[in-house]
This record gives sequence, C-alpha cells and structure tokens, in this order.
Amino acid sequence: MKTHLLALTPILAFFLTTLSAQAAPPFVTYAGQVASGGQPYTGTGQFKFAFVNADANITYWSQDGTSSAGSQPTGQVSTTVNGGYYSILLGNTAITGMGAIDPTIFKTHSDVHLRVWFSDGVAPFQEMTPHRPFASVPYALNAGVSPGSINKSMLGADVLTDLNRTVDKSMLAQEVLNDLNATPSTGSITKSMLSSEVLTDLNRTQSVVGTS
Repeated sequence: MKTHLLALTPILAFFLTTLSAQAAPPFVTYAGQVASGGQPYTGTGQFKFAFVNADANITYWSQDGTSSAGSQPTGQVSTTVNGGYYSILLGNTAITGMGAIDPTIFKTHSDVHLRVWFSDGVAPFQEMTPHRPFASVPYALNAGVSPGSINKSMLGADVLTDLNRTVDKSMLAQEVLNDLNATPSTGSITKSMLSSEVLTDLNRTQSVVGTS
C-alpha cells in the first residue's frame, strides 16, 4: 500500500551562530512539520535541503553540494520526527550527509529561500511547498553588530533584570574577587561594594549574538 505524504507548512526558526566570513561556518536552526498518510508522522524522517533564489532556479547551497539550478540534491540526511515535528541544524557537519554553509551567502544574496524535500523511507521524496524565504533577522545578524551600537534602551526587560540583579560572590571571576579589598565571608555582594571598574564591566553595552 502506497504511503501518501503531506508536507505541512513549515515552522521556521533561523539562527546564525557565526556572523562573519572569517569565522567558522554558521548553523541555521530549522524546524518544520510533516505528515504521512494524513497523520502527523513519527519516526526517522529523511530530508533534503537547498538554499535557492526566489524563482528556485539557482542553488546557493545544498546539504550535500549536489543541487544545481534549484534541483533536488542527490543525498539526504536523517533526523527524528515526533508527532509531525522535527528540528535540525543546517550546516552542522556532525550530521551525516550535511555540508557546511558559507556565511557570505546571506551577504551576497537578498533572496535566499529554503527548499525542502521529505520522505518517510517508504514513499518517494516529496517537496514541501511553498519555499520559505529567510526573514530579515539572519541578514541583520550576518551584517554584524557594531561595538557600542546597542544601548540599554534596546535591551529586553529580562536582560536588564540580569544586568541589575544582585551579584553573588559565586558569580564573580577569581581575578574580580582578588580586586575587591573587602570581601565579606558570607552573604552576597551588592553594587555598592564593587569597584568602579567592575561596575563598568557589568553595565557596559553588550553585543548580542544569536545561537543555535
């Protein structure tokens, strides 16, 4: 009996873990949803991935480097699907059959779309449509964040809470503890007890980098 595949609209979560051509190749976290026989699929799913242009006739990257002109790659990668949902790190060479991603793709091309094919191991590979464009966030990340360009007004409440919370001794590096002239033997260290250079370090503008 033939198994019918249903490629549902993917759920996308794109994050670049490295932001420059000089750094190690980035990972892109991708999450999606698939069904087989009209039901959410559970098991080992087989997938093929390609970064293509908006017309899907130019390939910028594929998981095994075999796609050309937007075509389906020859190889495949496998990942666990649970209740129809799966997540995978594109570009993670620790995954069998997965090639690295050149981060300059996102600098060079403004129309990168993700093309995905899925098989449950029984039915032939079926393309998941529509092709999913990358949101502006990866492009902004790839452009880099200039030092000092993010100020406190741009930070979320949870980040500000972390910056302003009471600092416990266990949270300080040994060199900071050595710089403190009077370290209490018990209790916590408050801001009023820290030197100006330590306070400057705690309150300085942070550069935000997304992770996978």
